Amino acid sequence: MRTNGSVVDLKANPDLVSGLANGLRALEAFTPAQQQMTVADVAKRTGLTRAAARRYLHTLTAGGYTEFDGKRFALTSRVLRLGHAYISSVQLPQIAQPIVEELGHKTDESIAFSVLDGAESLTIASSTPRRIVGIFTRVGTHLPALSTATGRVVLASRSDDEIESRLRSAGIKKLTPKTKTSRDEIWEEIHRIRKLGYAVNDEEIELGLRVIAVPVRRSGGGVIASICVSTYSGRYEVDQLTKKFLRPLLDASERLSAFM
Repeated sequence: MRTNGSVVDLKANPDLVSGLANGLRALEAFTPAQQQMTVADVAKRTGLTRAAARRYLHTLTAGGYTEFDGKRFALTSRVLRLGHAYISSVQLPQIAQPIVEELGHKTDESIAFSVLDGAESLTIASSTPRRIVGIFTRVGTHLPALSTATGRVVLASRSDDEIESRLRSAGIKKLTPKTKTSRDEIWEEIHRIRKLGYAVNDEEIELGLRVIAVPVRRSGGGVIASICVSTYSGRYEVDQLTKKFLRPLLDASERLSAFM
């Protein structure tokens, strides 16, 4: 699920429909950690007033996107239609899926192809040839871009000003004891990625999960996405990831770039 953004102000742009935008904020307030929420919970997470949050939630319930037990609201499976509409309407997942699956069979590990979606890294194609490893393997998963190998390897291609702006606006949560949260730590990772051309994540998102990711470029050279290998920490040490997976990842990235 996605993290929350700011409430849209209709006055800031007359072409915007604030009711629709803020209703979507209410929808995005739900997370795996908060699958059921009261009106007050949603208001707090979105910045909406309680009265507004109540109206949006009841509207979403009437549309079948949430359900209400008299006290708390929860998402319904109808929400999946929104994600499916995106996945089925763009070419990237369709282009990436065969190459992602081939890489999965070649490495016998889990593969994810991801793009930036606001402050998050969104998995839009994946492969789990033998086992389900971690949370990268689920299509539609949103994870904080500044904390993931998939997000950082894309962000490293962006300007220093953009990265600094993201650091100022994003509240980086410590998802595991190893999650890097300070500005200096993140910049150290960005500089390392720019120097080496790939990103490694050692249990920052999920304990027991190690990830190596490389950028996927457009034909013109700009980074459009990332592709990663996820594996159990018990199978490979951090320094073994590059020896085992970097070359296959780069080969897959080059093939993907040829289609972009």
